[in-house]
Amino acid sequence: MEDIYRISASIPKGTILAATKDLCYDWSLIAYLYRIGYLSLDCTNDHDYILSEIHNHDTLAPQGYEYLDLELIKYRLLKRVQF
Repeated sequence: MEDIYRISASIPKGTILAATKDLCYDWSLIAYLYRIGYLSLDCTNDHDYILSEIHNHDTLAPQGYEYLDLELIKYRLLKRVQF
């Protein structure tokens, strides 16, 4: 829950986050993101933010994104870099 509160406090309400397929089936995550931050997940399109689990072994952010240092426990949040 701590991660949900930190994520919700860091990005605008109504934001759609790109996410991994596994997260799009995590119904409690989906419910809490919407209930607390009015945030939604989308697994099929690119968005300004990407949410993934920390144990996902990709250490490099996708091109055009950077990791946000929110001191999350279970998740990683990336934001599209504006040029």
